[in-house]
Amino acid sequence: MFTSLFSEAYNIIIKELQSWFTVIVKFLPNFIFAILAMLAFHYIAKLSRKINRRFFSKLSDNSTINSVLEQLIFITVEIIGIFVALNILGLSKAVTSLLAGAGVVGLALSFAFQDLATNFISGFFIVIQKPFVLGDYIKTNNYQGHVKEISLRTVLIQDLDGQDIIIPSKVIIQNPLTNYSLIRKRRVNLKVGVTYNADLRLVKEVTTEAIRNLPEVNTNIGPIRIDFDEFSDSAITFTLRFWIAKSDQNEYNAAVAEAIMTITEVFRENNITIPFPIRTLDFGIKGGTRLDEVLK
Repeated sequence: MFTSLFSEAYNIIIKELQSWFTVIVKFLPNFIFAILAMLAFHYIAKLSRKINRRFFSKLSDNSTINSVLEQLIFITVEIIGIFVALNILGLSKAVTSLLAGAGVVGLALSFAFQDLATNFISGFFIVIQKPFVLGDYIKTNNYQGHVKEISLRTVLIQDLDGQDIIIPSKVIIQNPLTNYSLIRKRRVNLKVGVTYNADLRLVKEVTTEAIRNLPEVNTNIGPIRIDFDEFSDSAITFTLRFWIAKSDQNEYNAAVAEAIMTITEVFRENNITIPFPIRTLDFGIKGGTRLDEVLK
């Protein structure tokens, strides 16, 4: 009895091993081709990394961003190789399930990290388009300063007070941007006021001549303009406009300071007064009481 049971178990094991061996032999070519496919895609991924390293180094000077892009492409090629290998093995349903799962996970992550993803994409476009480079003086979203660092997610600028300001890449892409280092010129708009009894033609003449002699002023870019604006409370105001062939904010501030000092000097020489704010109080209006009567 024991011998018959042992013989029966032996036969069952042999049959199972034979069936397994048959399956292995049947799928062995596919298995070999799947391994070869994965090795081929791995080689392609490594080759693409070398090619992309050269390509991205010409496209961008940011080594961190270049490394991230190289790694993303490398991983993408490797994943494609895995899917191809699974397909060769006849596991198309597994591939479909993996793709469906990846789609669901990707959709969930896109909602969870929407702002983060937007900043990364915006940073990528900043690197590709290069609206500014390190050291440029820019103004965006009411912030201005020299570009200190550019990454995929943020841009770091340093203002004139030495404060570091971190601006998300999305904010820069979605708002107007002025790159003063790119245009290499700036126009100064300076508000000035003179008294009501001033000779306005003389004011315009002496101001234009004084500003023209400043070394910072460049009349080749544009003319010096003086536009009288309005009759304000205590003065007739005008806007002085002139160009400088410099973009740095410190140089701009220096030009404004030099213009103010020059205008003050030339006005004193020509007896032109820049008035203080004045208020005239009239206590003798109809229906009221005169001040001298109140003080009696």
